[in-house]
Amino acid sequence: MDITVAEANAYHTLRGNEDWQYFGTDAEKLAALYRASDFIRASYRFIDSDDTADLVREATIRLAPEIDTLATKNEAAGIKTKKESLDGVLSEETTYFDNVASADPFPLITALLAPVTKAASSGKGIAVIKVVR
Repeated sequence: MDITVAEANAYHTLRGNEDWQYFGTDAEKLAALYRASDFIRASYRFIDSDDTADLVREATIRLAPEIDTLATKNEAAGIKTKKESLDGVLSEETTYFDNVASADPFPLITALLAPVTKAASSGKGIAVIKVVR
């Protein structure tokens, strides 16, 4: 990864992202850039394109301030409580699990990378091969 903290600072400053400005030290920002890069490499498969490097670079910089929210997003699919009242009197309280966690924790990153990513495979395709002896 050849993205610098200065480059990420400039990107976020131009977009008014104050979260990045107060994110931490340069070492912490660089670590976040590496975590974002690791996530992108593990989560997406890219096609060969002239735009791939630039879009991956932008996605990494854009994702860095949010990468640590991944654990929080996964926890959000935990226990939910619903309270219903009738004329100010609590009549029912229901606790349930919300197991509908988003399959894509960063949909804006996925949308940004869509032009240069391979389509997800359902695994139900048929592979045609030619055997040569």
